[in-house]
Amino acid sequence: MHNQTEQLPEVMILGVPVDDLSLDSTIQHILSMIRDYQLDWRPRQVATVNVDFLMNSLSWFPFGPARHPELLEILQNADLVTADGMPIVWLSRLLHAPIQARVAGSDLVPALAKTIAQTGHSVYFLGGSGDIGQQAADKLIQKYPGLNVAGVDSPFVYTEGEEMLTADEQDKLILEKINKVRPDILLVGFGNPKQELWFNRNSHKLKAAVTIGIGGTYEFIVGNVSRAPVWVQKSGFEWIHRILQDPKRLWKRYAIAIPKLCVITIPLLLSNLIQRKKNRALMHDNKAYPSDIIQGWNSYEVKIKLSRRLDSRSMQIIIDNWENYLLEYKNLIFDFIDVEMIDSNALGMLVRLYKRAQKNQMSVSSTGLVNDDVVRLLKLTHVWDLFNESGSKETLPLFYPEKSKNFNENKYIIIDEQNEKLTIAHLVGRLDASAISLMDFNESIRLLGSGDCILDLSSLSFLDSTGLRFFFQLERDLKKRNKQMVLINPTEMICQLLDITNLHDFFNIYDSKKDAKLALNQ
Repeated sequence: MHNQTEQLPEVMILGVPVDDLSLDSTIQHILSMIRDYQLDWRPRQVATVNVDFLMNSLSWFPFGPARHPELLEILQNADLVTADGMPIVWLSRLLHAPIQARVAGSDLVPALAKTIAQTGHSVYFLGGSGDIGQQAADKLIQKYPGLNVAGVDSPFVYTEGEEMLTADEQDKLILEKINKVRPDILLVGFGNPKQELWFNRNSHKLKAAVTIGIGGTYEFIVGNVSRAPVWVQKSGFEWIHRILQDPKRLWKRYAIAIPKLCVITIPLLLSNLIQRKKNRALMHDNKAYPSDIIQGWNSYEVKIKLSRRLDSRSMQIIIDNWENYLLEYKNLIFDFIDVEMIDSNALGMLVRLYKRAQKNQMSVSSTGLVNDDVVRLLKLTHVWDLFNESGSKETLPLFYPEKSKNFNENKYIIIDEQNEKLTIAHLVGRLDASAISLMDFNESIRLLGSGDCILDLSSLSFLDSTGLRFFFQLERDLKKRNKQMVLINPTEMICQLLDITNLHDFFNIYDSKKDAKLALNQ
C-alpha cells in the first residue's frame, strides 16, 4: 500500500525530492494512492518535474532565496515527483545517485489511460487552451475504448496579481464540477507553475484522489506538437527538437534555463564531491551507524540522533520505525550534531519524512546544525530554511492573543498593543493553504479589534498565495468599517513572494512600527 509511512527511492535534486521510478512503477504507485484516498480522503499530488520547474522555483544565486518560495514548497510537499526531462536524470548521475528513468507527462498520461481503461478508474481533464482538453479526451477514448472520462473543463485561472486575490468564486465553480463526479485521477494542464499553485490553494476542498500536473501534454496527445524520434528522446536532446518546432516561444526559455542551471549546479557538485570524500573516509567506521539512533525523551517527544554517515542505509533505520513515531509522539526532533556526510538519496528521504511529519500535525524541528560542510550542502540544496526554522510553532494554524483566556496551543495571534483605535499584532509560524483551511476568519476579525490594524510579519516562517488572500480579505473587511490594515517587517521570503505574484505594491507595507503609525495618522 502507498501510504504516508511508505518511503520510495528518491534523490534530492536542487531542493526537490525526485522519486526514482520507472514508468510502470509510477503507474502502480498512482493506483495505490487512489486506494489510499478511500481510507483517509486526502487528495494526493503528482508532479512531473523538468528543468523549467526548477528554474521557475530557484534564483540565479546558489545560496540565495528561492525565486518562487511557494512553488518550491509545493514540489517538496508533493506525494510523488517524477523526472520529466533528461537533464534531471543527468544531474542525478553527476550526484552519484542515478535515477533509473525519465517519466515525462507526455508518456505517463497515455500509459495511465491505457491502464485505467482496464481497471475502470475515472479521469477528469482540466485545463488546456480552447477545446484541446476535449480533443485529448476524445483521442484517448478512441485509442482506449474502455476509458472512463468523468469530465472536461478548460477554465482560465489566475495565480498572480489582484485577480488571484479575488478568484475564490471562480475556483468554487471549478471545484463544484470536479467534486460532483469525484474522479479518481484529475489531469491539470494549466502549465507550470499555475497547475501546482491552483492545486495547493484548493486541495483541502478537492474531491479527487490523485491530481497530476501535466503541462502541455494535451498538445502532444492531440498531435499539435510532435514528439521527437525515440532515439532523440533517449539521447536526452528532445528539448532541441521542441525548440525547432516553436523557436519563437521556447528559445528564450532555454537560453535562460541552461546557463542558470549551470550556475546553481556547479557549487552543488563541488559540495557533493566533498561529501563523497567524507563518505569514503567513514565507510569503515563502525560508529557511522549508532545503535542509539533513537532517543526517547518523554511520552510526547522523540529525538532522532542522525548518523555520522547519513545515507540510505541509516535513513532506512528511521523509516523502519516511522509508523511508531507517528502513532506515539507529537514532537519530533532531528539531531544533526554527529552528522559529517549526507548523500543525495538520504537528503531526499529526510526531506520527505520531515514534510510527512508536518502533514501528520507533528511539531518537527532540528538541532545540532554545526558542521560547516553539512550546512553548506543544505543551503545549496535549498532546504536550509526547512531544517533551520523553529519547529515548535510550525504546525500552528490559526492565531490567538498570547494572554487570551481562550488561549489554545494550536491557535494563536500575538497581540502587542490594542485599544479602540489600533491593534498591533504579529503573526507566528506558517500562514499557508493548510492553515487557512482551518482558520475561523470571523474569529480572527474579532480578535484584531474594531480599529486600524498593524500586522508584523517578521515572525512568519512561511507564507503562500493563500495567505496573501487572507490579508486581502482582512483589508477588505476593514475598509467596510472605514479602517485600514498595514503590514510591517516582511521577511526576505515574503518580499520575494510579493514580487513573484506582482502584489508588492498592492498592500501597504512598511519597514517599522513607527512608519506604519505615521502612515495611519495621515
